[in-house]
Amino acid sequence: MKNLIKTVLGIFIKSKIEQRKQEIKAKLEKEISTTTSEWVKARNTGFLALIDSANNKILDEIKKSIKK
Repeated sequence: MKNLIKTVLGIFIKSKIEQRKQEIKAKLEKEISTTTSEWVKARNTGFLALIDSANNKILDEIKKSIKK
């Protein structure tokens, strides 16, 4: 029973992380397509490369940087 709960929670957490990744990717891609700043384009392209292997902490830091 304990393993079943861990499995279900693991699936739920992974799906939430994937959802966050997609939301952040969409923001980054939109900003890349609408900005004229080469710095923002380079920064966001780098963030996009990191997102696939990111955990929640990294996603939080990327999101903070986007808001600045």
